[in-house]
Amino acid sequence: MELARIVLNIGNAGVRRDIADPYQMHSTLTRAFCADSRATPEKFLWRLEQTRADQPPVLLVQSPSGGRWGAFEREVPAWILRKDTRNWSPVEALKPDRRIAFRIRCNPTVTRAGKRLGLWTEAEQLAWFDRQAVKSGLSDVKVEAVSSNRLVGNRRKGEGAAVVVCAAQFEGRARVENPGALVAALASGIGHSKMMGLGLLSLAPID
Repeated sequence: MELARIVLNIGNAGVRRDIADPYQMHSTLTRAFCADSRATPEKFLWRLEQTRADQPPVLLVQSPSGGRWGAFEREVPAWILRKDTRNWSPVEALKPDRRIAFRIRCNPTVTRAGKRLGLWTEAEQLAWFDRQAVKSGLSDVKVEAVSSNRLVGNRRKGEGAAVVVCAAQFEGRARVENPGALVAALASGIGHSKMMGLGLLSLAPID
């Protein structure tokens, strides 16, 4: 699995456009995961990190086998300011009972009467995340910070109206209970609206 940390060039008009529209950001990133415009891109997850106003924006991108970043920078010049990549094996790193810190920005929802509805209160979001964490192989979950906002994605012409979803970010600590379930959650992401930059689970060992 490859993790890429990309510092974006905010002086680039394409970067500013992509930051303003998550669907456009996803579309731009697909260039790093397919050989040409006719190919189906490899699945990947991404998250735009929340940075201070005086700092350049940072993008995290996770993929099974890595992006074609050299080709991407030729096709989308001056989009990337700096880039760091590393490969790691979650199967080897995530042992039972290991304590970890986590961060995720995701779309908490519930289905009622066949419709998917966003959960907008903090209490609902925390209850939703607790359920997802258990399914994802975590226990002793302690959420230390939660924040949420409306995320708007503009669809292409002819694809319908803009999409508005709840984007909630959770940060905290937990214990690895089921490594297999956790590896699966890392690979697939958690929740819906992954094309809008949601669902990427970031972990760091704390012991």
